[in-house]
Amino acid sequence: DDSILASLSGVLAGAPEALVTTPFQLVKIRLQAKHNAGLYTGTAHCLTETVRKEGPLALFGGLGATVWRNSVWNGVFFGAMHFLKDVVPGQILGFAAGWLATCFNAPFDVAKSRAQS
Repeated sequence: DDSILASLSGVLAGAPEALVTTPFQLVKIRLQAKHNAGLYTGTAHCLTETVRKEGPLALFGGLGATVWRNSVWNGVFFGAMHFLKDVVPGQILGFAAGWLATCFNAPFDVAKSRAQS
């Protein structure tokens, strides 16, 4: 079934996507965390201080949770897009699939943010 293939493709895309996005997410989360208020002067400072104090691999903190978050979201989104395309009007198809994916993905996003802060 095309919906299963679309879903599986999305799941498999989650890992390489996470490898690329995790360092950016980590810096963003650290800048947003209340307990880090005033610790960093900006994005570049957060990035350099993280690498200086914790080493370059620290930029991949929360990678496991990010892989789960991305894989779940992608799998549900692309599977839902294929499954619902014949029954949901095109104007709201992306919204419906995105909403559904976010419902499944939210717990993993919370875990990722906690691991990275």
